[in-house]
Amino acid sequence: MTVNNLRARFSAISVIMHGVKGFIDASEVITPEEFHTYIKSLNLGDKFGVRGIALVELIDDLDKKSHISHISKKNLSVLQIRPAGKRPHYAPITLIEPLDELNIRALGLDVLTLPTALAALEQARDTNEARISSRMTLAQDADKKDQHAFVMYLPIYKKNTSLNSLEARRNAIIGWVDVPFRMTDLMNGFKGEIDEDVAIQIHQGLEVTEDSFLYNSQHYQSSEPSTGPLKQSAEASGDQSIFTKRVLDIGSSQWTLLFHSTPAFEARTLSYGKPMFVALLGFTLTILSAFLAWFLLSSRQRSENRYQKLFDQAGDGVVVLNYQHRFISANSAAASMLGYQHKALLNMRLQDVLVNNIADQSDFINKLAADNPIKSEWQYLRHDGSQFTAEVSCRKLDKNYYFAIIRDLTERKLAEYRIRHLTQLYQALSEVNQAIVRMGDDNDLGS
Repeated sequence: MTVNNLRARFSAISVIMHGVKGFIDASEVITPEEFHTYIKSLNLGDKFGVRGIALVELIDDLDKKSHISHISKKNLSVLQIRPAGKRPHYAPITLIEPLDELNIRALGLDVLTLPTALAALEQARDTNEARISSRMTLAQDADKKDQHAFVMYLPIYKKNTSLNSLEARRNAIIGWVDVPFRMTDLMNGFKGEIDEDVAIQIHQGLEVTEDSFLYNSQHYQSSEPSTGPLKQSAEASGDQSIFTKRVLDIGSSQWTLLFHSTPAFEARTLSYGKPMFVALLGFTLTILSAFLAWFLLSSRQRSENRYQKLFDQAGDGVVVLNYQHRFISANSAAASMLGYQHKALLNMRLQDVLVNNIADQSDFINKLAADNPIKSEWQYLRHDGSQFTAEVSCRKLDKNYYFAIIRDLTERKLAEYRIRHLTQLYQALSEVNQAIVRMGDDNDLGS
């Protein structure tokens, strides 16, 4: 249960990344100002340990000069792809938020040149799923020692492109959503919530080695199993069976989590004798596991509450549906547009609020399954029987759900009607004026 709830935190981050991907897919051109406004609206703060959210764009060598010129017009400074040199393809970080002093260091970095990132980038591209890099030092921390980090990547493909095969996904890739994490920042989200008498050590992979080391809550300099805090504690107690070990599988990457009491705790409890110590330690670890399960569950609940607020505050209608087209969630704007109470809407299907049943058409389903964005105009039916036209953007969320963003076009349609009406009126007046002129000319000729 502990591992499942920890995995839920990364699932929440994955949802954020899919939201950024959807934002990019729904926009013709992403300006730095628009990207800044969108990322700021997420109000992530420090609770997820996210160092930033970035956009990586894939560039062919033939397009390099024109792309740099295009980026330079959007950014305050000229973007230089780093490291320098000629390569068939480049994948520089072209946008990042927050654009603070540290994150500016990452702009222009070609992530394809990072051995620690390459496998994750390719796996994300090939699977159309978020993937986690190997341990690395971020460009933001190039001047710091032992600041272990990793990056999650989510692929972005050409719009309206079939992604049904590996070859299709490789041909359609145009970039990635890039989310860097420092391990210390990530784990600081648990600060004050985990007992200081418990040491937590995290390694990437199933082997516990110095090269796999990611994090140690006790900040010991050595991370090797033979000299690290967990081994020292085992030697102090004389019983290695007191270890608690868990494996976390996220983004095709496995992390090994090791829990043990700290030397300080053992020093306080050894006076009770070994049997009492082992009993107390076993009890402590049991309580720890239960507490972690509770904390991570409540952490997820807090995250969900935060996203619910963002969800409800959106100006456009946003709904989440399953593949039977039943409403799973809807924000206040969507409920207001459709004229239903939120609870009533969750007992309905998409077909119940459409004038024409578009949802069950095979083309719609196939595009969703292939993770192709769907953008169209649908005619909706309100609870009171009135109708309105909306611009709808649909996108697959995961294998169970998809989401739709609904924008009421009533005002836009009315404005378009007024423009057409005024254009027709102007044209009619123009024709009348020309007729009067012609009549005047005829009278002149007859006089």
